[in-house]
Amino acid sequence: MSSSSINGGNDEPRVTSVFLDERISTAELDGVSQNAAAAADDDADRNNNGRCGLLAYCSFRGHRESQGINITGIARGAISMSNVYLANSMIHLACKQGGGFEEGKEFCTDYSVEVYGMKPGALISNIAIIASVLAAFLMPIFGAIIDFTPHRRMVGVGTALVLFAISAIQIGTVETTWFAMAILQAIIFMIYQVQKMAIFAYFPEVNSDVGPKRMNEYTSTWSLTQFSSQATFNICILACVSGFALTTIQTSMLSQTGTTIFCMIFLTWGWKLIPNRPRKHKLPKGQSILLAGFKQNWRTCKSIWKNYKTGLRWFLVATAFAEAAAAGVTTTAVIFLNGNLQLSPLQIGIFFQVSLMTVIVGTKLGAVVTKYTNPVTSLKLSQLGLCLVIAIGVHLVQYAKSKSRTYIWGAAIGIFLGWFYPTENLVFAQCLPKGQETELAGFFMYCTQILGWFPPLIFTVMVQNDINMKWALTAVSFTFLISIFFLCLMSSWPEVLEEARTVDVDIFSDDEENDDIKERDEEEPTSVDNIAIGSKKDDNNNAHDNGH
Repeated sequence: MSSSSINGGNDEPRVTSVFLDERISTAELDGVSQNAAAAADDDADRNNNGRCGLLAYCSFRGHRESQGINITGIARGAISMSNVYLANSMIHLACKQGGGFEEGKEFCTDYSVEVYGMKPGALISNIAIIASVLAAFLMPIFGAIIDFTPHRRMVGVGTALVLFAISAIQIGTVETTWFAMAILQAIIFMIYQVQKMAIFAYFPEVNSDVGPKRMNEYTSTWSLTQFSSQATFNICILACVSGFALTTIQTSMLSQTGTTIFCMIFLTWGWKLIPNRPRKHKLPKGQSILLAGFKQNWRTCKSIWKNYKTGLRWFLVATAFAEAAAAGVTTTAVIFLNGNLQLSPLQIGIFFQVSLMTVIVGTKLGAVVTKYTNPVTSLKLSQLGLCLVIAIGVHLVQYAKSKSRTYIWGAAIGIFLGWFYPTENLVFAQCLPKGQETELAGFFMYCTQILGWFPPLIFTVMVQNDINMKWALTAVSFTFLISIFFLCLMSSWPEVLEEARTVDVDIFSDDEENDDIKERDEEEPTSVDNIAIGSKKDDNNNAHDNGH
């Protein structure tokens, strides 16, 4: 079995986190810098002839940006895992304040109570809604700062400080503070996306420095590092919960303490290695930095819709729904496990650990299916599998006599998520027009966030109207069907590839600006035109003289 169909020719599996997907730059799939690639190949030869290959691989051959990106992934792995325990704690505290605990019991028995106008089961989904809306409105602004100013590193360092500060504050999530912590949780979700965006902005420069071949290796290592951090962090939490019989609140405090330490060490270390870079583009004259990102996204959207009709436009629409569904499932699953199944923190942690472990199986399975079909068909099947596993499994585990069967359900979800994410990346990489990979990758990241509020909103509305959580989670999973519908509107795979190869349009240029430039070019000859005109006059004069 080969995973090269997923990894763009790289034999190393690209492991993707179940809960927080790291978007990988697809500029690596194109020969952006032939000189850099040649240099990387020469370096590989030297390494094979003498230096320890494993040591060179892990140290990124002294490339500081690559080292920094890798180290920050350790902190992000801890953040993503601790969110599970913090969410469980917030639901627990909200239910307790609303009077949902029976006398003598330390777990919620009545999720129909309300606190601050909402049911405990809707708390986490409401946080996800607010965070997604904030991300949709603020990411273009931060993106413009990263793109049009030399303050890219400042954005990364600033968001790292905020992540550290909020994680430290959330250690104190108790009965009197949980609602304020819930508000902070919506903010930290948004800040986390901006942190990823700042890291993501360095990928093109790394690709230019090390070459596409080496970039394939590095991106695999970055993903594997975050995955390993997430899994290791969770194992440590589970060991402490089991060994010391920690309560729900104590487990949350422990996980937030660990996250704070990880942020303090690894975000500081990582950003110390990552240097500042000059701005990528110049801000158009007369344009506000606050609106530049929105205008660029709108121009990009119009251009893709107009020029890439068979593949890219339908894929991006499908991606908006698919990513929202995947994020919605992993967010609301915690609510279902706590509310309907009444799993303990230890059991919830085991559920997610099992899911994490089976991601690797899903990655391999996706590679096989993609090899014998095509990437779009494989992507459809992964989404259909996720939809069915969640919609059917949620009802089976609801009435299962043994809660251990829940772990089998978690394993199935992990397999299909491990299949889904890398296959989605592959389809995107193949749909891209050449020469515009870097900018489109940023737009792709925005597409993954813009509808993140939709599935949690469905969940909240249903729970608030006293519909059982199993039906609410089923409805969330049906969002995948919308994505599959738009994938079905794509043309055949060969036609999609042909469009990406042959349609050459600068999708980031403004049509009106292009017209103005064209008019100026027609009215005012350039220096090259003047030389040509002068040469033509000289030729005419010489011909005239020869005629005499």
